[in-house]
Formats: sequence, C-alpha cells, structure tokens
Amino acid sequence: MNSNIFKKLLALVIIFIFYSSNVFSFNPFDWKIQNYGYRFNSIIFPNLNTGFCCGLYGTIFKTTNSGDNWFLSTDTSDYQINFYNMDFIDVNTGFASGYNYSTLGYVIKTTNSGLNWQYYSFPRKIKAVDFTDGENGYAASVGGYIYKTTNGGSNWLLINTGLQADYYCVKFLNSNTGFLGGIFGSSKNKILKTTDGGNSWVKVLNGTYSNPSKNIVFINNSTGYSTVSNKIYKTTDQGNNWIYFDSCNAFIAKLIFTDSTNGFLCGSNLMMKTTNSGNNWIALPGYMLMNDIGFCNSQIGFATLSTSAMYNKVIKTIDGGLSWVEKLGGVNEGLNWMCGSEGNKYFMISDRRIITSTDGGINWVLPSVIESQTLNSIHFVTGSLGYAVGGNGYSSPFHYTLNGGLNWTETFGFGVGYTVITSKDSVAFLTGMYSYGYLKRKELNGSWTSVLEVPGIYLYDIQFPHKHHGYVGGDSGRIYKSTDFGFTWFRQSTPSVQSNYSLFFVDSLRGWAVGSIDYGNSGQILKTTNGGVNWISDLQVNTYLKCVRFSSYNTGWVVGAKGTIFYTTNCGNNWLRYPKMTSQELRYIYFKDANNGWIMGYNGLLLRTTNCGGLTGVENKNNTIADSYILKQNYPNPFNPSTNIRYQITNNKFVTLKVYDLLGKEVAVLVNENQKPGTYEVSFNGTMLPSGIYFYRLEAGDYSQTRKMILIK
Repeated sequence: MNSNIFKKLLALVIIFIFYSSNVFSFNPFDWKIQNYGYRFNSIIFPNLNTGFCCGLYGTIFKTTNSGDNWFLSTDTSDYQINFYNMDFIDVNTGFASGYNYSTLGYVIKTTNSGLNWQYYSFPRKIKAVDFTDGENGYAASVGGYIYKTTNGGSNWLLINTGLQADYYCVKFLNSNTGFLGGIFGSSKNKILKTTDGGNSWVKVLNGTYSNPSKNIVFINNSTGYSTVSNKIYKTTDQGNNWIYFDSCNAFIAKLIFTDSTNGFLCGSNLMMKTTNSGNNWIALPGYMLMNDIGFCNSQIGFATLSTSAMYNKVIKTIDGGLSWVEKLGGVNEGLNWMCGSEGNKYFMISDRRIITSTDGGINWVLPSVIESQTLNSIHFVTGSLGYAVGGNGYSSPFHYTLNGGLNWTETFGFGVGYTVITSKDSVAFLTGMYSYGYLKRKELNGSWTSVLEVPGIYLYDIQFPHKHHGYVGGDSGRIYKSTDFGFTWFRQSTPSVQSNYSLFFVDSLRGWAVGSIDYGNSGQILKTTNGGVNWISDLQVNTYLKCVRFSSYNTGWVVGAKGTIFYTTNCGNNWLRYPKMTSQELRYIYFKDANNGWIMGYNGLLLRTTNCGGLTGVENKNNTIADSYILKQNYPNPFNPSTNIRYQITNNKFVTLKVYDLLGKEVAVLVNENQKPGTYEVSFNGTMLPSGIYFYRLEAGDYSQTRKMILIK
C-alpha cells in the first residue's frame, strides 16, 4: 500500500477513535416505551431475536432480544403514512409498504436492519410488497396497477394488469411466476397469475365474494393457499386452478406457513394451526382481533391483536400457539396527565379512564370506562382526597375520591376543567373554561370560589412554586400571577399571543411557558428570570408545544406535536432537541424524582425513563448566561441525516458558519449575514453527502472556532 495513503487512513482511524470517545450519545432504552399507542398491522421476524412491527403514523418498531424490548426504527417527518405490510430478505435487508391519507403510496427500504430507511413514493396506494431477492420485487397497488423493480427499489416500473382491480397481496415463487390477490369492484374477489415476471397476467380465480383475495402462500412449488373472508382456497397445480377447500367461523386476517407442514392462521376471535400441510386445522386460544402473526419456527411466534379494553398487544408463544405471553399492551386512548399519591401509588388520566399503579408506575391497572367526555387532569390533595377533571362542553365531569382512588364520585361541573393542583399549603386550584376562562380556589375543608374570570379566554396550566406565588397560563399570550396565596391575580406582559398550555417554575423567579403560535403551526418557549416581570422568547420551533417540566433545578424537558422533545441541562439557558422516538403528539411530562419520569401522548403512548432520559450525570458548571462567543458541539452526533448546531455571539457582527470535509473542501454555508447578539441554532442536513468526518467553523469578527462532527449513514 502506498505509504501516504496508509498515513491518511491511520490518521483518519486515530481521529475517529479519539473523537468517538468524546461523543455523548443516548441509548434507545433511555426512554422505554411502556405503552405504544399504535396499531400494528404487520409483524415479522427475520431470525429468532430480531423482529419488526409496522403500523400507523409512519412507525416501524424493532426488537433485538426476541420481543422483550422494542424501540423505534423509523424517523419520518410524514407521520401520516400508515404501513400495512413488510417483507425481509434477511435480517439486514427489508421493505415496508403503505400509504397516507392523501392516497399516496410508499415503499421504504433498509439495508442495515432498520438503522436507516430510504423512502420511495408512488401516486397510488401500495397495499403489499414482495421481493424474490435483494434486487427483484413487486408492489401491489390499486386501479389495476402494480409496480416492479429490478434494482432493489431504486427504480420502479408501472405495470397495467388489464383488470380494474385493487390488489391486496402479491406473492412470487421465483423471478417469473407470481400471483396477485384482490377484488374487482365491490363484489368479485380475484387471483391473477403471471409466468413472465409480471409483464402479462391471467385470471386463475374468478370469485364472487365481496372481500378481496388475500394471503397467497405456497408450501412447495405446486401447493398453495389463499383466503377470502372466512374461506380458504387451495391449489395443487402451481396456481392454475383454485378450489374452495375449507372455512372458519370468523374472518381470516393472516395465513402463514413456517415450513411445508406447519402453518397458522388468525383473525377475529380466531387462531388455528395445521401440522399436516393444511389438510386439517385445529383451534388454538384466540383473541378478539388478531391482526397479524409471525413465526420464527413451528414453536416460537408472535401476534399483534386488539381487544375491547386494550389496544395493540404483541404476544409471544414458545409452544406453537398453545399459550401466549403478553410482551406489549395498553390503552388506546390519549394519555393526558399523571400524579403521585402515597407510597408507590400513582394515577394517570386517559381520555376516559383513571388508570392506577401501586408499584411505582411499573405496572398499570386499566379500569372500565368512567367518562364519556375527555379527562384532562388529576391531582391528590391528600393520600385519600383526589380530584379528576375534564370535559368538552358546558356540563363537564368533575370526579372526586375520598378513599385514595378506590372509588370515584361524579358531581357537578364548572365547565371544561383543564388543570387541578394543590399549592404548598394544601389549597386546591382548578382552571378551565365555561363561557369565560375561570380559576377557582378551594381550602381543604371549604368550597370552590372563583378568583379569576377572563371572558373568551381559555385558562390552562397553573403552578405554585411558592405558597404565596402562583402563575396561570392561557390563550392570547395570557399569564397571570398571584402574590397573596391565590386570592387575587394580575396580568403579566408577554412578547407573543401564543396559547400558553403549560408553565413550570424551578423557584419563585425562574420559570418557563410553552404553547402554540400561528394557529398551532409552530410553538415557542418563553422564559422569565424575575418572577414574570419580563418574559422573553427563548426558542421557536415549527411544531406546537404542550408541556414543560423539570426533573431537577438544572434539567428540564419540553414536549409537543410530532414527537417533539427538547431538553436542557443548564436550567434553560440552552435547549437541545432530543432524538426522535415517535411521530405521535406528546402531551404531558411527569417526574417523581430526578431520574424516574414519564412522557404521555396521543393514542395511549407512554414513555418511561429511570435515568432521566440518559441525562443522569450531566453536570452544569455555569448557571449564568455566558458573556462570550460560544460554538456548541452539534447534536445529535454522530448524526444521519441532519443535526443541530447552536452558537452564541455577544456583539453585532457579520457571521459565517460553514461546513468542510476532511480535505478542507467547503461543502455547505449555513450562515452568511449580519446578526445581533444572542443565541442561534441552525440545522445541517447531510443527505447529499457521504459518511465521514466533517468540520464546522464559526467566524464572527476576530472570533473563530472549529468543531468536528460525524455523519454515519
């Protein structure tokens, strides 16, 4: 090897090792998903340990320990994509297909076991995808069309099958012979066959049922099965002829074979197994709605299902389906609030239930529905006395318990109740909206009295950092303060008209407010360091924000729409974006101490951390705002494809921020303008660049600084 080349490679390795040792990164299990809140439409295991689940809201989850833990594999900005089907060539190479609410279709591909996904869009819905190898694949679509690729999905050829049908499944035995299952109009199920790689198709099943033909599987080169509704069709001549073979007493959602003799099917209250190549089927324990099944072998398998009370469980069997163990499960209603009570007892509010944990939030007991209207907040004044409020109209629910949550009584409502809390001297406060925004106050043994009414304004969160001092936020930029135990309130001046959904104070002077501006299209963090005498805009983002909470004086969290999470480790002087874990709306944060906390969200999503989201051990050495030029380390790092760079300038200067490759070639100009003193954050996208080490350099007057970052694809 040329000595110069060797020296360059050695230098690159040394730089990478040195740099990697100084990179702060987050483990995917820093926030564990206790409840997913997603509908899983497909589950597949390329091997015994590695599996994938795809479903609604553009999500694909992955496990590497045979289903014991799952983490988010996709990170898509288009959270309206719903995935319905997956096909993996091996543990590294796989595909998923689906469509969004605008009927645009998608196929996504991974070549590194879900670490990254490449997206391909189509003008039609994509119902299913099937690959015979890493290069040749087919995508079933609607309107009589399918798509074909011969280069691993980089390019797709549109094929008209000649039949105006919607295709729900596609299966190829080899590069030439394949099948499509679907429905023509609203009354005839079809199966089509090709022997020339999809160029031409002929009908081999012309059914009369109003459901599509689905689940085309072959146990050998000649014998195959397909389903339509609750019926099973069979072929013994490589799909040239299909005959009605058997039926079940319920709708069949999925039919699979693990080998030539062992197969499983599932559906509505249905689970069956065959051990003789489908000639006979025996019933196994079934569930209300089993969406999909995936088996590693004849004994170890997984299923996704829904029941009346729980939503989207993932269950596992190790005895061929005779018994199942739940691996994931939870409520499908939005989770809105959480509070602690005595000991290890915790309460969580969903849209219609009060959910209880008696073991510190490890396990949660889901009761029956107690309310037809949305529940918004819960709080315990004592270990026995608690309140739960909510509603979506003038006659809204107000629940209370006198026995620690064993029983709840519904009484009159004041209108929509948003937040109920207790101040440091056990005085309860309730915010909400009737024909006006209201704030009510109640001594421990007294009655509710109105202390603030604001016409036409919703009042939301309320905080009492000190028993004398309280703050309440509302629409139109409203923040009110009390300095007399909450008896009287006066309005504070704020720099925006955002809806202040959430407030938090670490002491009586230093606090934050988050909410939405521009009709919910963007959000903002407001900050005060003098008890609200002045509020300043600390950060603006392109999604609305729902909640701000601190787990300690220095460490705080902000959550909002589209899975947005920001964090600070220096008491809000800087806010950084946390790695994306979901595309769902996140609604509330609760920390019971500095390390143990939860994030709640839309459709039942519940995240839990026991190490403050991986921030445990991060020390803030300076709680004051810096008075010098600063170029921060980019975050995340390593990154793919985008990262954030934050910097601070103290004087009016012409500022440039540029990115260079390892050879010193300029590859991007991020900033090139005059800027005023302040803290700035810009995003750098490396989609068009190869993996490697890059440098970013800030220049402002006589000041300059350079830092390194790593792009890994």
